Amino acid sequence: MDMTEQVPVIIVGGGLTGLSAALFLGQHGIKSLVVERHRSTANHPKARGFNARTMELFRNAGLERRVLAGGADLKENRDIVLCETLAQVPFQRVDKPRNDAAVSRVSPAQECLCPQDVLEPILLDAARELGADIRFNSELLDFDQDAAGVTATIDGQQVRADYLIACDGARSPIRQQLGIGMSRGAETFFSVGISFIADLADTVVDPYILAYVTHPGARGVMLPINNHDRWVFHLRFDPAAGESVDDFTEEHCERLIRAATGRPNLDIRLTDVAEWETTCALADRYRAGRTFIAGDAAHIIPPAGALGANTGIQDAHNLAWKLAFVVKGLAGPALLDTYEAERHPVGRLTVDQALLRWYSSERPSADADFLDDVAIMFGVRYSSSAVHNLGSTTQSSRPEPDGTPGTRAPHVWLGDNMSTVDLFGPEFTLMHESDQWVDAATRIDTPINLCQVHGFDDTALLVRPDGYVAWRGRAPALLPAVLSEVLGLPSESRLSRFPA
Repeated sequence: MDMTEQVPVIIVGGGLTGLSAALFLGQHGIKSLVVERHRSTANHPKARGFNARTMELFRNAGLERRVLAGGADLKENRDIVLCETLAQVPFQRVDKPRNDAAVSRVSPAQECLCPQDVLEPILLDAARELGADIRFNSELLDFDQDAAGVTATIDGQQVRADYLIACDGARSPIRQQLGIGMSRGAETFFSVGISFIADLADTVVDPYILAYVTHPGARGVMLPINNHDRWVFHLRFDPAAGESVDDFTEEHCERLIRAATGRPNLDIRLTDVAEWETTCALADRYRAGRTFIAGDAAHIIPPAGALGANTGIQDAHNLAWKLAFVVKGLAGPALLDTYEAERHPVGRLTVDQALLRWYSSERPSADADFLDDVAIMFGVRYSSSAVHNLGSTTQSSRPEPDGTPGTRAPHVWLGDNMSTVDLFGPEFTLMHESDQWVDAATRIDTPINLCQVHGFDDTALLVRPDGYVAWRGRAPALLPAVLSEVLGLPSESRLSRFPA
């Protein structure tokens, strides 16, 4: 009798990317098994900044309000301050306005500062409600894959899955076992993040995003977590000089915090000391057989611009709908090749942009080819077999979603605080005006959500479950062939025979 456990998808790593992957798969009715070696969700704030594109995904999952509530303490925080200590008046305040006005033109969502240790439990609860089996204090011991699936040994027991997603961090053992290399492009810095509780509310009368502390005995970056008593202090250390994370004893951490805050008698309770590396690297591949890598396992992104966690969550969203369609038999296996085709170029560009931001304060350059934040969020144009277009995956410096295939479909308010963006997923969506498109959609086996939007005339947009335009066309009769090609299904007539 075969006692091997069966599951559609195994996810290794229960951080932001892994939990998001479980959530997004659950939206499609696909159950997953999440294996996380730690005992619980993060107890360190870690990432805080989640951009409007990521917030769209949470909005689509019904979590936007919960995430905004989780970040409510920081909703008024602006700018970056430079000071010798928090007790002194900053000698510089760097203006960092929010992008609300620019974002509002292209999205119904807005950015949010929500600490990771607050966000992860929200994702955990939502993923479990949708059927995910999330196991903490659990470990993948080994895995093997063949043409039909993946066999994993988890806590001494065998589990068989159709696919495996590696969200197991920057040092990903799965990526290493697969023999996937990482292309590195920057010096590596080693840091610690000291999470602590202390009453410093009077230092944020004018709330800031972060403070660069220049005190010679405690040079680092101070981040407010709730503008009152939760804080994180980041400092570098140099292993080449014989320094290590072990040097950051409780006594040493308290001394550093008191120096940085300018409060020699400050009452402090340490909650966590976490080591992390600042570098940039990109995996050479995002897929090997039936195993996919995402998040930090696929790209190591410097913290400047808060791009790392957002990119990982968006990786998971891109992959989840494709896995779901293949597992359900609604798409051919070739659809899964488009995950790497679409997200690898995005990873490369995001790494480069984060590195420019990371170096900008140390090596200012008028020639730096910066993309603004809105372009990074909404300027990507995918090119793959899951999109009927020509050209390569690119990023626009002036993103104004206009229905171009490969771009995120246009945001149009429909009334009652509902946007067209709210209609996308878990099915394909057909945005149209003419009734002839309704007739065409009824002749297709794949479920399609019909959205009548004025101003489209005789044109229609076929929008993927992730909100990206798969095709823009004027001939309803072509819709079956278009959808077959996008999904990698056999079709009597290939789309290349038809005009766009």
